[in-house]
Amino acid sequence: MEVKQTVGNNVIVRLDPENEFITMKSGIQLYVDTSFEPEKHVVRIGTVEKVPENLIYNHGKTGYPWKTTMELKEGDRVVMYFLAIQNCLRPEKKTYWRKGKTVWIAIKYHNIYAIILDQNIQPVNGYLFVEPVEDPEFLRMQKEYKRIGMEQVDLRKPSNTDVTYGKIKYAGKPNEMYADDYKSDNFHDEYLGDIIVMKRIRDIPVEYEYHAKIDNGKKLYRIQRHDILAVLLVSSSIFSLWIWIWRSLFFLLRKFKRIINSNLVGSRLHGAASKLKYYNNRIMEGKILAGKVLVKPTDIDKITASGIIIPDSVREKPNSGKALMVGADKPGEPMYVSVGDIVLYSKNIGQDLELDGKSLLLISQSDILFIQE
Repeated sequence: MEVKQTVGNNVIVRLDPENEFITMKSGIQLYVDTSFEPEKHVVRIGTVEKVPENLIYNHGKTGYPWKTTMELKEGDRVVMYFLAIQNCLRPEKKTYWRKGKTVWIAIKYHNIYAIILDQNIQPVNGYLFVEPVEDPEFLRMQKEYKRIGMEQVDLRKPSNTDVTYGKIKYAGKPNEMYADDYKSDNFHDEYLGDIIVMKRIRDIPVEYEYHAKIDNGKKLYRIQRHDILAVLLVSSSIFSLWIWIWRSLFFLLRKFKRIINSNLVGSRLHGAASKLKYYNNRIMEGKILAGKVLVKPTDIDKITASGIIIPDSVREKPNSGKALMVGADKPGEPMYVSVGDIVLYSKNIGQDLELDGKSLLLISQSDILFIQE
């Protein structure tokens, strides 16, 4: 198929044959059902047949998320974003052409990750290709345990809020600017071989293992420079100090973000003592938000009548207490609770607070089951 010209930052790419088979190490080919987990079987590699003369940016108003330069030419072999390819192939989108078993797509330039060369990979659009590596601090501790004849057990349970580590293997040119003003490729001084820290949700593989072809099928993550949280200094004790400082800062940033997004601003911090001053069973200063009730939970005996001590880990939390502060009425929801009322509330709700050594609970009036007379 011949294309005279392409516009709107579209690149015409002829896709490789469909991934209908998996080749085993022994050379045996197995047929796969590509309808199961289709995103893992999408053809991600193709050959460029036409590129736009110029890339249009206009600070994101055209939908292009960053400003960069065109690095492709006709005939280049490229690897692309699988979701963008799936969108091109959707019947309602119809941004593809088919002739026999050959398929062409019109894909936006920013959805192309890299050019595949004979002995190398050249990322474009400011991308970095990163090899996954183990947490260096975990490896260091593992080595320390082995030195004293012990074996460290890995009890970590990764989540999307955690971080992961990688080594930069291929690096593209930085992008000039981003439509999102909070992103930038400036002030980044990373080099091939650097160990970096990034959010776990950014560890998206360039190809899934079933059909991995580039770099001899090795797993590679694709990220941009603004996704990097830290570059590790892997040397002597400085490394451990850097890890500790970085983790502390990351934890504080995560906690601060959760607080900002909550309507309990200020109440989740132990520093809330500056807002609510607790003295002799009375709140002396401050106020709480509308619809909220600050409760002092009823004390539960730590020792049974027969003299058995109940550990804190198994002691049931109280679900009743005395109202110490009551917020103002909410629109359409007057406050029925008064200061001094003994209330019974649902279990495992509210926000625990510790003020001047006293354990308090901040709950919504809607969580209160009844008021004791």
